[in-house]
Amino acid sequence: MGSTVFRVFTRNWQLFALVVISQLCDLATFLMGIARVGIGAEQNALVRHLYLTFGPAGPLILKGISALIVISLVAFVASRNRDRALGPTALAVGISLFGVWGNIVHGIIR
Repeated sequence: MGSTVFRVFTRNWQLFALVVISQLCDLATFLMGIARVGIGAEQNALVRHLYLTFGPAGPLILKGISALIVISLVAFVASRNRDRALGPTALAVGISLFGVWGNIVHGIIR
């Protein structure tokens, strides 16, 4: 089992890096947007609550958890069929980049 997990992560590290980088970009643009327009602009009630309760650490922890879940799911798919890991990765990165776009349009350049 351990060698399979290691093999999946070493073969697909670029995909996992893309997921992490896109999540970090979403978080960074969120924090920049909040600094510019305030937390009231955030439409996600969970993220808004976490930010109001824990400050920037709340969304950071949520992003970390979501990145771990996505990476785990991509690793599961990759362990079954390496060629099919690109689709879920592209979906996860696309969703994060959509968040980046929304943060830029509605927060940073508002």
